[in-house]
Amino acid sequence: MKLLALNQSRDPMAKLWLSKWIASLGRILDKKQRSQLRRRELVVVFVDPPEMKRLNRLYRGKNYATDVLSFESAEPESMGELVLC
Repeated sequence: MKLLALNQSRDPMAKLWLSKWIASLGRILDKKQRSQLRRRELVVVFVDPPEMKRLNRLYRGKNYATDVLSFESAEPESMGELVLC
């Protein structure tokens, strides 16, 4: 499985923490669906509260920042996108 992490927030991400977090997420997902994940990718995007509020309003009609949004992908090789605030 391929994991892609994008930091679109103003705060820098600690590279060591981020690499450990992604490795841990990969292990969890790999245990759940080992054979189905080999050719798949997951995009994880970190955003600031104003951007999360904008996305939440745009896609859910809720006018506040939330912790997590998830989006499906139309691409068969992609598991979709997680947006974290």
